[in-house]
Amino acid sequence: NLRVSQAFMRDNNINAGPDQRELAVIGGTLTLDDTSVKQDDEAWVTSAAGNVLYDAGERNGFMWNTGTSFYNRSYFDFSRFNYLVWNVETGPWWVDRRDILKAPLGYTKRDYGSDRLSYTVHVDPSYEHFFSRNVSLRGLCSLSKETYYQTPHFALDNINRRYELNANLFLANRRHMITGTIGYENHSADAARYSYDGPVLGLSYFTRFPTMTELFISYQWARRDYDDRPLLYDLLREDKRHSVTAVLSQDFMKIFFGAFSFTYENNNSNARLYEFDRTTYSLSVGCRF
Repeated sequence: NLRVSQAFMRDNNINAGPDQRELAVIGGTLTLDDTSVKQDDEAWVTSAAGNVLYDAGERNGFMWNTGTSFYNRSYFDFSRFNYLVWNVETGPWWVDRRDILKAPLGYTKRDYGSDRLSYTVHVDPSYEHFFSRNVSLRGLCSLSKETYYQTPHFALDNINRRYELNANLFLANRRHMITGTIGYENHSADAARYSYDGPVLGLSYFTRFPTMTELFISYQWARRDYDDRPLLYDLLREDKRHSVTAVLSQDFMKIFFGAFSFTYENNNSNARLYEFDRTTYSLSVGCRF
């Protein structure tokens, strides 16, 4: 299958900057420049994703899946905040009547502005068991190693571990899907001030109407307890992040679709330099095969 889309996005905080230009820090006041304080802009967003699934031929059993995805965000005025990510992964699946086991190995490359940012090697095994047609439980363990290209960013090199348990409820002949998520993330960077761990909680809802209209809504809360004090502060950093996503999409002419997307992110931090909120609105059109 293949899915390609083009979107126009309005972003009210392209650099995840704080609202205030002047912040209290050790020894006095920090005055932020225009590229560090909260900035808004519009962008073109291009995305694509596809995969090929090889089935060994039996009704259940061994399969092999290979997929790739591409995402490019290009701002109108502040091109230094452009973002591109490309991912490819491949790995075996084992499918039984009530079980799905996946073990993909992947590679991700990221660019920021006009420069190469980082590359990541990751493995994301998961196992899902269906207790009935309406209830399933899925466990995920993700391990990744990210390496930054440029010397100023070497302190950000990290190994990230994420564990999740997802409970899925399917209703009304599977037209409605409710998912609850509980997880834990451990991010170990070369510099302790960029290392953190903490819990993750989430809830999402998906439905498809007879008109081929789809609605997806999700909420996620995460806490990050950092291992060391950030620069310019004399306290250990603690963040609490709230994220809301809503997507309404409509299929037409068999292979085409249009969608409206909304995201809101709020990061509460005891280090005011890292406190921000961000809202985006997107209109997109695309096709899928």
